[in-house]
Amino acid sequence: MCFALTRWLTFLLSLSLVNISTVIAEEPKEAFIWLRISKTRGNNFYRVLTDEKENPYLNLQEVLTSYLDFSKYKCDMQRKFCEATLPSKDNLTIWIDFQEKQCGSFHSKLTSTLLESDYLIAENVFWVKYDFLEKCFPVEVRWDLSLFYLSIIPSYPLIEDLKTARERSRNYNLAEQKRKQKMSTFVPILPKDNWNSPNFSDTFLSEFC
Repeated sequence: MCFALTRWLTFLLSLSLVNISTVIAEEPKEAFIWLRISKTRGNNFYRVLTDEKENPYLNLQEVLTSYLDFSKYKCDMQRKFCEATLPSKDNLTIWIDFQEKQCGSFHSKLTSTLLESDYLIAENVFWVKYDFLEKCFPVEVRWDLSLFYLSIIPSYPLIEDLKTARERSRNYNLAEQKRKQKMSTFVPILPKDNWNSPNFSDTFLSEFC
């Protein structure tokens, strides 16, 4: 009886130790990486959470609204459902259903499948693994563990790119307008002698022939 009880207690203790070690192994750690979006946008000391393999997890709301130009971000933490809109891409709205492990767009029937390891909840917000962004958003992601460097390349123009394009177009239109105004005020200078006179050629020939 005592031997059986001892074995049972030993088994329960081993289970508890396994659970404790699992929790500790999976507990995310705070880290700081070099985040680059474009030549003018990024953060050399960007806060992330990392797993045991040092894969970075990004604050979903922050990276979308502060770095990738998404707006109208909202999440239902109970339903584990989020959505965000990209105004510069015809108000493209992306949805993420973490509970069903799917993401997609309201503009398309295509969906992508997510993994359990693609996200975690900490500080009452969703943190997503770096390569999760490629599955759900129009971006390309490159992660260099040796440099702790994360590059996110959008497939759409950022706000500053649109501003630069508008400024170039404005400058071009102004230059064209000035050129046309200058051409409209141009007065051709005619020669003093009447070269078009019908008698000119006869006079010339009579003098030299």
